[in-house]
Amino acid sequence: MALHMMATAAVSDEFALFTTFAREIRQRLGAVIAVRAPGIFDSYHPELHYMRGPGPKWREKHGLVPSKSTLS
Repeated sequence: MALHMMATAAVSDEFALFTTFAREIRQRLGAVIAVRAPGIFDSYHPELHYMRGPGPKWREKHGLVPSKSTLS
């Protein structure tokens, strides 16, 4: 009977260690996912859609700004 109780206590202790380990792994994994997930699933990137408009070379090519040779 004592041997059975010792074996049961040992299994119980190992199960407690396992559940503690599993809880710690779950917490760490959850923290990593919470930090990384917004960057993975965020589809809003305003820098990809930012446009300043045509520059001086485009304006010169299309006759909207007088060229340097015309000013002299």
